[in-house]
Amino acid sequence: MRQEALLNGFWSFITDEKEIGKAKKWFEKAPKEVGDHYVPGCWNLQDPKYFRYEGVAWYFNKFHVSQDMKNKKIDIIFEAVHYYSEVWLNGKYLGKHTGGFTRFNFDITKVVQIGKPNILAVRVDSRLSETTMPVPGSDWFNYSGIVRDVRLLATGKVYCSDIYVKTKIDGRIKAIVECTNKLASNQDVTVTVAICNKELEQVAEKSMNLSVKSNASGKTELDFKLDKPHLWELSDPYLYKVHVSVKKYGEAIDKLSIDMGIREISTRGLQILFNGRPIKIHGVSRHEDHPQFGRTIPQSAIYKDYQLAKDLNANMIRLAHYPHDPKEIEVANNIGMFVMEEIPNAFLMKPQLADKKMLELAKQQLRELIMRDRNNPSIIFWGLAIECETETVPGMKFMKELTELARELDDTRLLLHAALALDKDKSYKYVDVMGVNTFDAWYNDMPFTAPGIFLDRVHKKFPNKPIIFTSHGADSIYGLHSREKVMWSEEFQAEYIQKIGDDVIKRDYLSGECIWHLMDFRVMKQSENKYFLKFLDLGMRNRKKNYQYLKRPGEYNLKGIVDTFRRPKLVYKVVQDLYKRWDDLEKKLNRS
Repeated sequence: MRQEALLNGFWSFITDEKEIGKAKKWFEKAPKEVGDHYVPGCWNLQDPKYFRYEGVAWYFNKFHVSQDMKNKKIDIIFEAVHYYSEVWLNGKYLGKHTGGFTRFNFDITKVVQIGKPNILAVRVDSRLSETTMPVPGSDWFNYSGIVRDVRLLATGKVYCSDIYVKTKIDGRIKAIVECTNKLASNQDVTVTVAICNKELEQVAEKSMNLSVKSNASGKTELDFKLDKPHLWELSDPYLYKVHVSVKKYGEAIDKLSIDMGIREISTRGLQILFNGRPIKIHGVSRHEDHPQFGRTIPQSAIYKDYQLAKDLNANMIRLAHYPHDPKEIEVANNIGMFVMEEIPNAFLMKPQLADKKMLELAKQQLRELIMRDRNNPSIIFWGLAIECETETVPGMKFMKELTELARELDDTRLLLHAALALDKDKSYKYVDVMGVNTFDAWYNDMPFTAPGIFLDRVHKKFPNKPIIFTSHGADSIYGLHSREKVMWSEEFQAEYIQKIGDDVIKRDYLSGECIWHLMDFRVMKQSENKYFLKFLDLGMRNRKKNYQYLKRPGEYNLKGIVDTFRRPKLVYKVVQDLYKRWDDLEKKLNRS
């Protein structure tokens, strides 16, 4: 049977500013000058001298593998290392990975030592450029290092390598199971899938025989029909358990279990349907950012953030702007919260969108995201792009290929992207839902009615497709008050959200809004972020800019409904009341 072992804990750590580690073969023996850093964790917050460090660093860990893993296939799994990583075990090169937010693994069966110490070396390069994803101008902090769990997974040489469960609200369920065979001969196995309810009662079971060739993978599909299925709803996030068993000669050689929520998401004209009824989205965006933990946030703290969102009457959290920790998706599944999950395909300009390497990088990150998270019922949208130049021909081709890949990997969710050029965009035609981002009346001198006018223009150009107002907001400094409601005050932020919210909620064609942002979050030092300023000039073209309000006081984006310590601002009550109105609107829509 499969076994797991976490490698979290204190690892040896050293920066490599001069990039001499490879030449000096640190992967064979760590230098004497190493210190201790906790894994998972962001190196920026573990020692003040590394707070702004972007570059190369090395991690080293000594671990033992127990005898009961002998003769098994053993993988080492990294949930996320930011950004570019290379890995060695016992001096042997395992491989590399690009991208700081998704899971990757290496087969260490032939390299790992059983009953002896193993030395793991990881070289991390956190530098971003105009050819990385994200680009350096992404307006969030570049938390770096081994930022999520590291673990060992031991299985038999024939094992379940993937399961994908597709559900329909009438009770039809399709389980697609993949098995992999690492033995020298072909293997015949029996795959059994059992479904249990929350009370641990088995409600369905089916078996299929599968022949898997040597050093290859094979798939089988099992179809079920549940009577009176208990649907996953926000008010009742009911989860079934799906158990997969792989048997050889009647004996189980591998077992795997996942949660399953039965639900459907679709569109009908201008409406977004969840479980067959129209819904209105009223959400908040959330970066992985915490003043104490950075991006490596404990699940208990994530849960508190989701409780905050629930208290705001929000029904969705937009995971800005990259794949978040799987522990967060687990919270959403259990607490009852819609999720929009994205890849860091943000703020790309025409030359980047024309670059085939950037397209392949986007595809890689999209593939890793969907393959990791496609069984989670809370996720209803895949976000494919954020404010890129998708009105260009290269942008259109870029988006066409991304949408084709997304639908190939998962046809059970809606695709969305938030355009920069709005009604001039050429890529909305490829997605199911149009996202509109505009910060007019904050970054420029336009009136509070400007966002609604832009929404109308998009709707006029694309009259038969759902629209979500995916991003808008204004900054405020916690504790700064003003009778005149001057910008940066809590009063101005509250008025901004109130007036824009009052205006846009009147539009029947609109499927909802998502306010930017749940909490204040740390960003990069702007004087060092020329790409961001260049991009803002592009995004605000033909509009009078207020450069004063492009600033980031204290190196924070201060558009939070709560501050970085999760203390509510005046806007909290405004959002609470506004989102109650969105909820009432949805109920009225369903009554009619």
